[in-house]
Amino acid sequence: MYAASILGNLATGYASDRVPVRLVVCVSCMVSALACWLLWGFGTTSGLLVGFSVAWGLTALATASAWGRMVHVVSGE
Repeated sequence: MYAASILGNLATGYASDRVPVRLVVCVSCMVSALACWLLWGFGTTSGLLVGFSVAWGLTALATASAWGRMVHVVSGE
């Protein structure tokens, strides 16, 4: 999970510099919610739980990379 968060942080930081940060955070939240619901909720095998860990690490743990852009948006440029 934490190894995936390294890639997720890089991707989230890159995306938040290129596209609107609200879109990046919204997509990240939706993917992490779907990962919880589908992969962890129905995870009866270790493969699904590993998939959940990777999806969660890529999305939910990476929102801190968007904080800089969020502060920039909130402060009004």
